[in-house]
Amino acid sequence: MNESKKVGGNMKRQVRMARQRSKTRRQFAAVYLAEGIVYLLPVFAILTIICLVSLAGKWDAQEAEATVDLCQEMQTIYKQSNGEYGWPTC
Repeated sequence: MNESKKVGGNMKRQVRMARQRSKTRRQFAAVYLAEGIVYLLPVFAILTIICLVSLAGKWDAQEAEATVDLCQEMQTIYKQSNGEYGWPTC
């Protein structure tokens, strides 16, 4: 009884090894590539989010600077036109 289990287990092992040997290098490369993508995808996602937040902050600072410049210009126009044009306050 024990010998039949050994033979059956041995046969399964041989079949498994034969399947592994039958895989080509291309198949192994595809598996490693897929695993690499799975591990690197979150890293790229985090880097993308960081870059987008950085760009949004830069654009927000530029917009704030442009708003200050516009406000100063409109106040100057208000003073020059005796209150007819421009903005009295910002």
